[in-house]
Amino acid sequence: MIGLPLREGAKHKGGTTMRLGVYAIVLLAGSSLSACSWWHRDTTAEPAPPGADLSLKQDVDWARRAQLRQRAEAGDTEAQYQLGIARCCGFGPGRTEPKARRWLCRAAIHGHRDAQYELGRTYGQQMAKARPFSLSQFIVYAHYWYSLAAAQGHGPAAAYRDKLERDMTPRQIARSRAWQAQGTGPRCS
Repeated sequence: MIGLPLREGAKHKGGTTMRLGVYAIVLLAGSSLSACSWWHRDTTAEPAPPGADLSLKQDVDWARRAQLRQRAEAGDTEAQYQLGIARCCGFGPGRTEPKARRWLCRAAIHGHRDAQYELGRTYGQQMAKARPFSLSQFIVYAHYWYSLAAAQGHGPAAAYRDKLERDMTPRQIARSRAWQAQGTGPRCS
């Protein structure tokens, strides 16, 4: 393992432990970024046929995205979901979390269970980024969206919802359940 000593002669017990902790954080960050890029790859693009001019690929992708956006603005929930996924993670042009959340929210409100699950994940990630100064609303939002997806049979959403409940106060759980019962919830931005 390659590493720089934290201070001169850092062969002591604590220095080695600290270096291993830093390596673990770097490995986890790298694996999560690669997982994000795989999960949120552009699923709307078709592979180029053999012998095709690949310099045109970018124009085709933009044309497909324009068609997707047109369908999404017309109310197509699958197109809204696909646009949300395409905009997720914040890498590359046009990819930002607020835009992703907006499109996912539009699809989720109309009952798209995968969009509901992804919104739960998005708010869960916001909660993790903000810790220890986490805003309590993120956990309620995540619980709400996971619960809606779980009600439609989304297994991972049910597991994450149950895990969240262990960290939530009874008041937070009651708020999420009240939103579900009333058919209201967090507003889309």
